[in-house]
Amino acid sequence: MNRVKNIKGKVTTFISDKRYGFIKGEDSTSYFFHYNDFINKSDLSNLCDGLEVKF
Repeated sequence: MNRVKNIKGKVTTFISDKRYGFIKGEDSTSYFFHYNDFINKSDLSNLCDGLEVKF
């Protein structure tokens, strides 16, 4: 069974009217995300540039 490793990072850009943005991972990779990728959509009200996240 493969285990998925969580990556930590920071939101570098969030475009709320388009509902997407980018996260810079601790591995220095930039990751695209969209509103539909979130399991708990109630957390989006706290989403902003610089927010530390785990994904």
